[in-house]
Amino acid sequence: MLLTKKMAVLHKGTINVTSEEGVGSSFTISLPICRKKYSSHEILDNTSLDKYETLAEESAEQNESHPSLMLIEDNNELRQYLDHYLSKNYNVSSFANGNSALENIKSVMPDFVLTDVMMPGISGLELCTKIKNDIETSHIPVILLTSLAEREDIIKGFNAGADDYITKPFDIFVLNKKIASIIKARKSIKEKIIDKKDIDSNDTTLPICELDKCFLQKAISVIEENLSNEDFSINDLVAEMAMSRSVFFKKIKAITQQNPHEMIRDIKMKKAAELLKENKYNIAEISYMVGFANPKYFSTAFKNFFGVSPSRFLENEI
Repeated sequence: MLLTKKMAVLHKGTINVTSEEGVGSSFTISLPICRKKYSSHEILDNTSLDKYETLAEESAEQNESHPSLMLIEDNNELRQYLDHYLSKNYNVSSFANGNSALENIKSVMPDFVLTDVMMPGISGLELCTKIKNDIETSHIPVILLTSLAEREDIIKGFNAGADDYITKPFDIFVLNKKIASIIKARKSIKEKIIDKKDIDSNDTTLPICELDKCFLQKAISVIEENLSNEDFSINDLVAEMAMSRSVFFKKIKAITQQNPHEMIRDIKMKKAAELLKENKYNIAEISYMVGFANPKYFSTAFKNFFGVSPSRFLENEI
């Protein structure tokens, strides 16, 4: 009833009820059909609709580089509408219930999850909790979409690990902006992670859950402990993290926007720059300290990363 009332008000209408004990209740929804009741941006004419359909079709043909989004909604009409609209900017995988979504999430491995709360089978809250408590999927942002608008319901959503909570009825443009904003925030993590020697689980500047902070903290620690080991490989790192190679690559890429090779390179280069600034070691010594057996190869890698050679970098610092 709350959702119905919101929808009626949103369309400038009213909802009334007549009730007779022992007989039942009758609800009447009245919606104005006069165009004067609505502002211009609230009216979608045939021309706008045709343009919208064309843009959606064109976008669907060129979406290979778009982020992937898992949509879970048991209402067929709403699911189809959201799928159609969001497909302009995302590769959408749609599911009618939480059980099927949970069964497929590790094979789909989406960049984002948008789920209803009240559904057959496991609820959106349960789904969110399972996603956030599994190390393989804990990095995936989740927005809960629901008609439950009470304060207690919203708190339950965030306690389940949700990144945001949107009540129905909602503005589709606001929803799209929220999704884009969360994805953008995730993309800003890379420099914050590489520049930090220690990732604090209480650090609120990193928009990731505690489980992922611990995961990154361990990965960076393993890399730093083996910084001078020229034989240290990705396979060694994966073994230390006790994860499959494919899952590790996907998770690192999702959190840092880098593959593990790039992450190790960045940590090595940032450490080399720190050592150069200390002015205690020569370039050859530093190359060995960050795992390069050949100082010439180190100098080339350093220049590719910073745009200047180690010697010029040192001159600039002095």
